[in-house]
Amino acid sequence: MSAPDLAALLEALPHGKTVWVEVRGRSMWPLLWPGDMLKVERCAADLLERGDVAVLRRDDGALVSHLVHHTAPLTTVSFVGRPDHGLTPLGRATAVKRSGVTAPLPRAPISLLQRVWSFAAHSPLQSAWRTAVEVATSTATLPGRRLLLGVPQAQLLGPDALHEVALALSRWESPAPEALTHALGRGRVAGARGRSGALVAVALEDRAHVLERYRGFGLEDALLRLLRRL
Repeated sequence: MSAPDLAALLEALPHGKTVWVEVRGRSMWPLLWPGDMLKVERCAADLLERGDVAVLRRDDGALVSHLVHHTAPLTTVSFVGRPDHGLTPLGRATAVKRSGVTAPLPRAPISLLQRVWSFAAHSPLQSAWRTAVEVATSTATLPGRRLLLGVPQAQLLGPDALHEVALALSRWESPAPEALTHALGRGRVAGARGRSGALVAVALEDRAHVLERYRGFGLEDALLRLLRRL
C-alpha cells in the first residue's frame, strides 16, 4: 500500500480504532527504528498530549511519527527537537513492535528521553561523537574494517526488493513509492549487502548512499558504474 493510501486509510478510520503502520526514516531514532511497527490510534488533534508519538500526514501524503512537544498550539518535533511545519495530525502511536516484541509508548519517559537526547544533539557531545565517527571510518581503519566487514558486491535489485530498498533508503531519502517501483522495474536501482544479508549501500538513478562503516570501500562508485552500464 502506498503512503498516500495508508494515510487515507488512517484518516478514514473512526476515532478510537487502530491500525499498524511501519516506521520509515530515522527522525525518531533511537526510540523508533526503520522497520518497526507502530500501533496507531485514530484520534482528534485536541486529544493529543505532551509526550505522545503523534502520527501526522505530510503534504505529499506520507506519514510522519513525531513527538508532541506542546499542545497549545500543537507542536511536534523530531527526536533531536527539530520542529515540524504544515503537518496534519491523524492519531497517536500507543505501542511499538520490534522483532516480534510489542512495547507501550509511555508519555513521561519518552518526553524525558527526548529532552536528554535533544540536549546532547545540540551540545559539544555531538561534535565529539562526529569526530569519533570520522576517526573510526577514516582511511587508517579501512584495512581493519575490510577484514571485519568483508567487501560487499554491487548488484542490480528488482521489484521483489521494493520493501527492503524502501527501508534502506529511508535512512537518507524518501522517494515516492510509485517512483521507486518504476525505477526497480527499469533496473535503475543497485545495492550491496553486508555479511548479514542486509543492504548496506543503495544507488537509485544517479544517487548512491552507503552506511558510514563502509565508507572508503568504493561502493558508491561501484553501484553507479553498474547503473551506468545499462
